[in-house]
Amino acid sequence: MCAAQRVRVDKLAERGTEDFKRTAILVTITDTSKDDGRYLWLWILLAVLGTMGVGAAIFFGFGLLLPPATDPLTQEPASVFSSASVYDLSRSTLTATGILVGAGAAVIAYRNQRLKESQHSIERGRHSIERSERSLALQREYRTRYEVAAKQIGDNAAVVRLAGVFALGQLASDWPDRLARQSCVDVLCAYLRIPVRGRVATVADATFVEGTMVMVEDEPDKEVRMSIQRLIINHFKRDGEDVHWGDVDIDLTGATLVNADFSGSIFPGRVKLDRVRFSGDATFQGAKFNKQVSFDEAVFTRNSMFGSVTFLEGASFRKVRFKGLNMASARFGAHSRFGGVEVDGGASFSGTRFWKGVSFHNAKFNGRVTFVKTRFADRVWFENSRFHGRTSFAKASFHSSVTFELAEFESAPVFKSAGQALEPKINGATVAGDSWNGPAILKAVDPRPEHDEELNPIQVTTTPADRPRVMRLKRLLLVPRNWARSLWRRVRPAAPTVSKTAR
Repeated sequence: MCAAQRVRVDKLAERGTEDFKRTAILVTITDTSKDDGRYLWLWILLAVLGTMGVGAAIFFGFGLLLPPATDPLTQEPASVFSSASVYDLSRSTLTATGILVGAGAAVIAYRNQRLKESQHSIERGRHSIERSERSLALQREYRTRYEVAAKQIGDNAAVVRLAGVFALGQLASDWPDRLARQSCVDVLCAYLRIPVRGRVATVADATFVEGTMVMVEDEPDKEVRMSIQRLIINHFKRDGEDVHWGDVDIDLTGATLVNADFSGSIFPGRVKLDRVRFSGDATFQGAKFNKQVSFDEAVFTRNSMFGSVTFLEGASFRKVRFKGLNMASARFGAHSRFGGVEVDGGASFSGTRFWKGVSFHNAKFNGRVTFVKTRFADRVWFENSRFHGRTSFAKASFHSSVTFELAEFESAPVFKSAGQALEPKINGATVAGDSWNGPAILKAVDPRPEHDEELNPIQVTTTPADRPRVMRLKRLLLVPRNWARSLWRRVRPAAPTVSKTAR
């Protein structure tokens, strides 16, 4: 019998940098068995000799223990080694020897099976060691690349910073760990959030924004920032050639983006663009935001295009300043906020779908605003809003309550062929300084709007007329369950009772 094989697992100490610490597990396989292949012939010879010895012992043992056979002719006890006795002893010996040999074969087969399982466990351990070593080597390589790229981004030379930017972008594509990818993207976003490097040579060179003097941006640093902006945009394009970064979050709070073109982009993670200054045109045409997005207090210096944008979760545009806004055919799957928004040019929400509540309180529209064929599936608030241009709600549909309290219109809003489910609230609303009597030419619409497979797959809202029908359907579905419960109460065995004295 060979010695047993055992597996010893040793846990090593944690390795890695301060940001990336991992626990490395080294599996060491110790095989204490000897090589028994060269002694195989000896084991076979010993098995044959042992079987012969056991058979001889059984033969003579049966001859001494069993009573002698009777001679059929003389009716006298026959000799132990007569032909009849030898035949009976041989038969008994073969039977007993066969049983012993079978038991031995079973033991040997069991031992071989255990040996194979042990060898298979050793192979698995070896493969595990190789995988662990490869994984540790890759982790060390990724960490080294991260440290080198981070140092390059902090260098004074713009060329070195550019090298660090592209190195971090490629590392975010290669690194399979989601948290590590997020760290790479956070470094790139943090660079854009850092105040602009530059100087003010003369007062004439300075740029004034809302009475505040802004430094002239250094050209090399501007190229680095534009490279980061292009890198981020390309990694979220639908038809981009670069590898997607996955569901990482983007935080560009307070950054400055120049001619940002996110058209057709997909953002799987959260996007935070609060207080971002969009210099030049900002395009989000056909983009898709899978999680929450925030543009609070952002500034758009030129036209902003959000046509056919999809917001699956909440979208916030509070206190945003637009030069011109095009949000036609956009879709909002969750509650959206436009409180305090200010649009200096025209604004278009034509064909937009708001599947949840939307708030425009304290909004200010300084130009023409259109809500033509806009669908409001839930409540909408326009209280204390200011409309300083022509306003049109033609063919819009309000499937829930709408509030225009304290709203101000310079000209009468158009509600031609618009539909409503509930009477709008117009307390304190005015048109050209006079009290507003409310929207005209409205028709009744169904409180249950048609659903959207992606944003609003199931409509659970029911009208009072539908509720009795729904209750009848529920009661009908509960009948089989009640029958099954009553039948089970009858056929189930009674629970054993224990008296207080037995306790």
